[in-house]
Amino acid sequence: MAEHKQINLTTRRAKQRELAAQLRMTAKIEATFAPRYRTALARNARNVGKAFSALGKRGAVSAAMGIGTAIRPILTANVATAVTAFGKHTTEAINAAQKAGNVFADATAAYIDEFGAAKVQQISETTRDRVLRVIAAGEAAGLANNEIAAQIVEKTGGSIARSRAQTIATTETHAAATFGSDAAVEATGLTVTRVWLAAEDDRTRPSHAAADGQRRAKDKPFRVGGALLDRPGDPNAPASETIRCRCVLLYEEG
Repeated sequence: MAEHKQINLTTRRAKQRELAAQLRMTAKIEATFAPRYRTALARNARNVGKAFSALGKRGAVSAAMGIGTAIRPILTANVATAVTAFGKHTTEAINAAQKAGNVFADATAAYIDEFGAAKVQQISETTRDRVLRVIAAGEAAGLANNEIAAQIVEKTGGSIARSRAQTIATTETHAAATFGSDAAVEATGLTVTRVWLAAEDDRTRPSHAAADGQRRAKDKPFRVGGALLDRPGDPNAPASETIRCRCVLLYEEG
């Protein structure tokens, strides 16, 4: 096969070119979904502030956990977009036709079934915990309820929501992208060795730089920073090894 796109790349230049191409793909998807996450988080912040003013801490906690209802369809669409884009990218790279049946829809469903509920719960619990910290700080400072409500909106909405939305979009896009690539290879039936490729800059975690070049069969995990990861962005891995990760997968025949 020709040296292009993700499989059988032999030179460092070719590998870094492929890395750059994949990062452009993820950036485009993130740019689509980060504003949607931000809107949901900002709206939830306002709802929590109102709930605290009307019902106190219990109402605020209930409203904070309600973020899951807004996040779930955004996450599902985010995953579907990333799985499909990267699944097609990988399929084209190995010059293979997609097998009968909707491979990418099936892969999206499998990802959501395995990880979706836990991800939504994690986002909801993080929102709740942030709200509780704001309330505790406000009560300790002797603030009135309307002042605490304003603090909730300020410290969980606005620029905080924007930053958090970008982190969610980056992390979820990346995890779904590598999952989609592996699903595409699986669908072709091709026997491959998977290769971990890290970005070569000072933003890369030392553990990920050390993992660069690791080779694994499709059912064998990579060892990264003392943890075992099925692929870059593995949702089952520690957050310290996945949040805002930019590592990608390459493949070699055999």
